[in-house]
Amino acid sequence: MGLDEVVKAMGQDPFYPPTVFNYFPADYKVPGTSLIAPPMGIHNTNTVLARSNFVNQLLYEGGIERDDEIAGTIGTAIDITAYRALAADPKQLVATLDDRLFGGGMPAAMKNEIYLAVQTIDASALRERARTAIYLAATALQYQVSR
Repeated sequence: MGLDEVVKAMGQDPFYPPTVFNYFPADYKVPGTSLIAPPMGIHNTNTVLARSNFVNQLLYEGGIERDDEIAGTIGTAIDITAYRALAADPKQLVATLDDRLFGGGMPAAMKNEIYLAVQTIDASALRERARTAIYLAATALQYQVSR
């Protein structure tokens, strides 16, 4: 499956936004509230699952292979080397993810939960610690929805 198919499943068909407002309905209200939140207009059960699968594929399945049907594609992968180097110190790993993925805005409860999850993994399993922390951060609602 090529990257174009993966992002279509997440509600953002590359190069073909449904309206001039891009992928987000400009007047979308969060159900049960008066809060206008256009990005939430494409955030539903299907897209949450598709995004989680995308992160899983990047971290645990080697990425997304190049698409032979589209000229010039090279595929998509993630290099977690820098995070593996930090995985011996879960607090530093979580702090770095907070800085790089959340711009310092990761909720304290989330930091604690990711820290606790990483702590349960054997200290010598640096790759697994890094992948787990990245997966938990990147699949969190707070990361997927821009503020």
